[in-house]
Amino acid sequence: MSHLIKDKGKYPKLVLNIAGRGSTTSNVNLKRSLAIAQERTKNSTNNLPNIYASNIKFNTQPYSNEPLLAITDYALWAVQRVFEKGDLYFYNLLLDNNKIPLVLDLYDTEHYKNSENYHTKSKPLNIGCWLKTKK
Repeated sequence: MSHLIKDKGKYPKLVLNIAGRGSTTSNVNLKRSLAIAQERTKNSTNNLPNIYASNIKFNTQPYSNEPLLAITDYALWAVQRVFEKGDLYFYNLLLDNNKIPLVLDLYDTEHYKNSENYHTKSKPLNIGCWLKTKK
């Protein structure tokens, strides 16, 4: 979450609709991600505008209440399964139907050069992405 909001300080108000997932989307965790984003913005060399907590609101609700959240939640779950379990089945279903055009692996710092941490249909996620998380 902190990577998502680190450059959003230019907006006077930002409402993030989030699919609730137990304790991972608790108010404490969302506030922690906001604090991390504020710190990243402060330490950035890209002159990002400051993020003010009062300008960002989290609207957490069960994904079953909102169809768009259900779709997004499923796509993110499919990508998460690649990294956590090495399971490519659901990711490939979405990839084959052009539903996931890009996955950016923010934590693959070894491959930032030449944007090798960007995964597309021509360079999809693979079992190697899962294996490197097991090191």
